[in-house]
Amino acid sequence: MPERTEPTLGAGLFQPHRSMGGHRRYSRIDLEQAARARELVDEGIWVAAAVRIVHLEYRLAAAEAVLELLRSRCGESSFPNPVTSSSTTAVERTVSAQAVSMSLA
Repeated sequence: MPERTEPTLGAGLFQPHRSMGGHRRYSRIDLEQAARARELVDEGIWVAAAVRIVHLEYRLAAAEAVLELLRSRCGESSFPNPVTSSSTTAVERTVSAQAVSMSLA
């Protein structure tokens, strides 16, 4: 079995922003994604798979937030969301706020 490699901060999850002095700057979301990927790696998932899982989790949460926004705009909030349960995760809350702000722009 091939040896798992340890992830570096980011590991392809994001591109850090740079300050005027060239220092890397990480957003709160970057750090949350890195922490989530680290949790998955600690559970035994390979780094590449963990990165893919995190990307998909954030994309799903963003899509669900946009769907919810569209439902509320159409007055169809009575339709249940079949994907999520009644409790939201930190990923869903973070991405929901981002998706709503992006869709309103």
